[in-house]
Amino acid sequence: MRDLVDRSDADHAKLIDELAERIGEGNFLDPEDNATTHSAYVTSFCKEPDLLSQWRGYGANGYSIEFPTEVLRNFLVPVMEQALANFGTPFLGGAELAPVQYKVDESFIQRQARKIVDPENRPSALRLALECLAQFKHPSFEEEQEWRLFVSLGETFTRCLFRVSVQGMLIPYLPLRFTPYSLKDPDKGPLYKGLISKSVWVGPSPDRQLRAVSVKRMLRQLSFNDVEVEISETPFRS
Repeated sequence: MRDLVDRSDADHAKLIDELAERIGEGNFLDPEDNATTHSAYVTSFCKEPDLLSQWRGYGANGYSIEFPTEVLRNFLVPVMEQALANFGTPFLGGAELAPVQYKVDESFIQRQARKIVDPENRPSALRLALECLAQFKHPSFEEEQEWRLFVSLGETFTRCLFRVSVQGMLIPYLPLRFTPYSLKDPDKGPLYKGLISKSVWVGPSPDRQLRAVSVKRMLRQLSFNDVEVEISETPFRS
């Protein structure tokens, strides 16, 4: 980033230098106000609905839900919850969907760095840097062909929720919301008329056939009549 910034704007160059130094130290405090720490929230998806490594690592005795890309791109995140608590939580766009980078692609790095140092993006420089970092993963996971839905927000900008992982880790997260209607003009009718979900896969388990029957019944009851139910043939016992 330091090599790409326009040094004729001394104030902006100083901000980018400080931002680069802080990120190198793992410090995500916004250099604009020195008070707001930013966090990146990430939801991971796999291109393959029936992959052994995914069942083994994340979905033992579970299910895989297939979403259309257009739905994922239109998930909304809560913003300004603390400031507007008395008025309900507004949900707005802002989440990005992108494939994970398993290798250091110089052209990708250059494109992202140019966006970060662009003076017009000065208020968003830290957010853009975090969202760039959120797209990288170790190449040993390349089989997953992961896509990530991510958003970076200041911790004072919205209030997150917390869940406990299987290992006992307390994990902050944001709820997502999808609406096919225009938030500005709900009377216009639905903007998206496609399927919310394409399919549900029943993962490897001794009773997968019975599980599939239950899933089909639940989908019918919720009026998701067009969603296919598939059964994994992967011979894996958790």
